[in-house]
Amino acid sequence: LRQPSGEAAALLLLKLVSIPVVSVAFTYTHIWLALWMTFKPVSFVGCLRIPRTNVGLGWQGIIPFKAVPFALKACDNLIPSLISPQECVGRVEGAGLVREKAAEFDQLAADAVDAAVAVAAPRLWGRSPRAAKQAVLEMARVATPQIVEAVLLDLR
Repeated sequence: LRQPSGEAAALLLLKLVSIPVVSVAFTYTHIWLALWMTFKPVSFVGCLRIPRTNVGLGWQGIIPFKAVPFALKACDNLIPSLISPQECVGRVEGAGLVREKAAEFDQLAADAVDAAVAVAAPRLWGRSPRAAKQAVLEMARVATPQIVEAVLLDLR
């Protein structure tokens, strides 16, 4: 084997030293691009996308594309270990719930009375005086807290 001399030796040394430098630059760029493509872009950029897939002439980040399945899986795994439905219902105070959602429960009571009377005695309800209708609705509104407590007790 002959040892290169002069300019040939310098060129050989440059080639050998450049291998790790080029490798580091390539690897850094490659990893940076892979990480960027994992998270960006948030929505598909391109054309001819096949619906509900990440296939087409373009790209969407893997994490944004799978965000819904990831979130559903996380919820399925986390929620049962955090709190049970019975414990959640057990924390609800019926009277407090009725106080907080009074307008919604009043409307619900009115709708329930209208639906029940429409089935049981539609003509009678239509001919009833307004004061009688208001009295029935007031009775339903007054009974709402007890009904909510009973439902919550059944759910517990």
